[in-house]
Amino acid sequence: MVILGLSGSVSWDVKETKWIHGSGYTVIIDGQLVLSAAQERFSRFKYDGNFSKETLDYILKRLNLTYQDIDVVCAPNYCHSPNFGDDFNKLFPNSKIYTIDHHLCHNSAAFLTSPFHGEDVNIASFDNTGAVDHRGAIYSNFYVGNNKNRQLMNINNEYCLDSPYYVSIGNFYLQHSAQSYYKKTNIPWSGLGQDPIMAEWLPGKIMGLSGFGNLDDRLMSPMKVVSMVGNPYAMPQIIPSESYNEENENHIGNQSAEDIAAWCQNVFEKTILEYFSKIPKSIKKNKLCFSGGCALNILLNSKIIDLGIYDDVHVPTAPNDDGLHQGAALIKAWELEKEIILPTNLGCIGLEYSDTDVKTAINNANLTKYSVKELSFNKIIDKTAHSLKDNKILAWYQGKSEFGPRALGNRSILANPFYNNKDYLNNKIKFREYWRPYAAIVLEDHLNDWFKIGKKDSYYMLFNSTVREDKKHKIPAVTHVDGTCRIQVVNRDQNLKLFELLTRFFEITGIPVLLNTSFNIIKGEPIVETPADAIKSFLNSKLDNLILHNTFIEPN
Repeated sequence: MVILGLSGSVSWDVKETKWIHGSGYTVIIDGQLVLSAAQERFSRFKYDGNFSKETLDYILKRLNLTYQDIDVVCAPNYCHSPNFGDDFNKLFPNSKIYTIDHHLCHNSAAFLTSPFHGEDVNIASFDNTGAVDHRGAIYSNFYVGNNKNRQLMNINNEYCLDSPYYVSIGNFYLQHSAQSYYKKTNIPWSGLGQDPIMAEWLPGKIMGLSGFGNLDDRLMSPMKVVSMVGNPYAMPQIIPSESYNEENENHIGNQSAEDIAAWCQNVFEKTILEYFSKIPKSIKKNKLCFSGGCALNILLNSKIIDLGIYDDVHVPTAPNDDGLHQGAALIKAWELEKEIILPTNLGCIGLEYSDTDVKTAINNANLTKYSVKELSFNKIIDKTAHSLKDNKILAWYQGKSEFGPRALGNRSILANPFYNNKDYLNNKIKFREYWRPYAAIVLEDHLNDWFKIGKKDSYYMLFNSTVREDKKHKIPAVTHVDGTCRIQVVNRDQNLKLFELLTRFFEITGIPVLLNTSFNIIKGEPIVETPADAIKSFLNSKLDNLILHNTFIEPN
């Protein structure tokens, strides 16, 4: 059986309406998760929310599938045309068409990719707002599930009812992230309001800025967390206190951007942590599957474990709306197949390009000013490791493309963390705000020697750590102002080529860590997808080297 999950606008062009909502495609064949990929990687338009037949044609051809091969098509119940079923019945003549609840897609992506097999788990998703039913827009819900026993029970849904206030924690975070960012950049609301990509990413940007701020008790007082009376499972609402007035609002606005960010992050964390800590014992489990846009907040994810609220937390690689198509496909596979077979590395499950694809891209590019050398695997590892040792900043392109917002070592820019190149990376290569930290990849066997982290199997860069005091001076490029670092753990099974590179780098430097950031250079474009994308970005950058499979490219 071939199951296709998809999401994206069918009836209008989101580029024209400024309505940004990540879209994409998931393919499951005979219960095996074969591919999940974002539309943006192919259109080269960041956060592209459109469904594209052209992209789907390309993906199916690469997988040796036709539209007639698809047995089941499923999609989240949002943004599609009123004739969604009719439209797709024509496109997929042999398929059954299903629409799946928005938050069920979120929760399925977390629940059905988790390693917690055969255990009772809690499942939760929080975001700004989700799909709409007869009661309004759902912004959070809570489940109890057991994968092995095929049990999934919805405990509670929370709705954004008519209110002039924030209500949902996701909306609160978004609004005050905007307030902080506007203050920091002097870009007015009207300016950012015309940039939906910027608006979508504000919470992630402000999470890094919060490390520079100080908490002001006067900021904390205007807001209060209100639990839904009589419902112990309900997500608290964020509303102004009785003392809240225009003077309070002005006071918040008069604070530094750093302090507003710190306050916003603190309220966000306290609200969700308190909620999880008060889940009734009758349904509270030891492990949590967490999704929705709020689950991209790595500071929160880490504290859920560090404070002992849950023993372990699983977050899918695309917990925000980018991952809805994956959740839709997984829940139907769970219903229709005997078992779901997951890849070892859930973060790198996009398309893979051949050595022939690489050679074609190189032949089609103007590389007369560059040395292009095809080497053996061992030599490419050794040459790349020595380039990093010599403080070269390079692009590393291997294997299947990543699924989710993080570059996980297959479409990455890598650097030596010993040299504090953050300003150079920000100003000359990545063109981003100075306060945003860079992540680290680390060999699993050396994790505890360099970092303190509750999530030992942090393979997808969704959890935070504290850099050990005696190691901070050795890896300043990945140590944030507050002493923390976002972590991706690497081992042989997860990513062999990245493991071999890290191992060789450790052998010649004594440092089992590399700086890892996404390989996207051109403004408005997402992480590169194809070898041709990689070469184009490299030629438009100040990167020192590009490694495409076993080909090493550097200036003459």
